[in-house]
Amino acid sequence: MPDSLESVTHAEGNREGLERLRSLVARLDEEALSRRIDNGWTVAATLAHIAFWDCWNIERWAYFQEHGKLAEMPDLVQDFVNAAALEQWSLMPQKLAAESAIASAERVIACIDALPDAAVKVATEGGRLFMLDRRKHWYPHLEEIEQAVS
Repeated sequence: MPDSLESVTHAEGNREGLERLRSLVARLDEEALSRRIDNGWTVAATLAHIAFWDCWNIERWAYFQEHGKLAEMPDLVQDFVNAAALEQWSLMPQKLAAESAIASAERVIACIDALPDAAVKVATEGGRLFMLDRRKHWYPHLEEIEQAVS
């Protein structure tokens, strides 16, 4: 991940990341979307994965807004979700996966931008910066995609 991840606010970073995502998706045709990246997933499945986890993040923030705390989630759950959802992500129409990644990124940014200071503090102090700065999830995947299609 670029060093710039720490040099701007999460709001600025999210907008920077969204522009990088949009720019990349705009360059992807059907052939590029069907290419495999190093982990064996296709580019399109990876974009569907990004969209899913942005939606998941929105739901975690909704839980915080309702209950005043973040729901705990062991790392292993993420591995199970990725394994279970990969087939569906792979079956999603490729263009829809790409469009979904952008739309979900826009929604998660709007959600994060609307968070109260207390929520930002909980995420920051609790070591959950990835819930605020989505580039921490997006950039490793965007780099994989860029390598696969270059």
